[in-house]
This record gives sequence, C-alpha cells and structure tokens, in this order.
Amino acid sequence: MIYRNLDEKYAQLERQVQNIVREANQEIQNLREKLAGLTKEQEIEKRRNHELAEQYAEKGRQFQKLQ
Repeated sequence: MIYRNLDEKYAQLERQVQNIVREANQEIQNLREKLAGLTKEQEIEKRRNHELAEQYAEKGRQFQKLQ
C-alpha cells in the first residue's frame, strides 16, 4: 500500500515536472523569437539612423555653400 502511494506520487510529480519543462521550453522559444524580432528591428533602426545622419550632413554641406 505504501509502495503504491509512493509510486502514484512519483508519477504525479514526474508529470508536473514534464509540464513545467514543456512550459519553460515554450517560454524560452517565445523569448528567442522576440529577441530575433527585436534584433531585426534594431538593425533597421540603425540603418535608418545612418541614412538620416548622412542626409543631415548633406544638408549642412549645402547650407555652407549658400553662405
């Protein structure tokens, strides 16, 4: 009887651990996907920032020519 109760408890705990691991793995995957998206957005913003800096520098050069 005690062995049976322990066996049932062990099986229940094992299922709980498997669920926790599955949920943790899913959360890790979600975070990896989010990180990949944010990294892509960051690269886009860096390029945009570089383009704007170039445009600003060009406007400055044009303004200097006018003076």
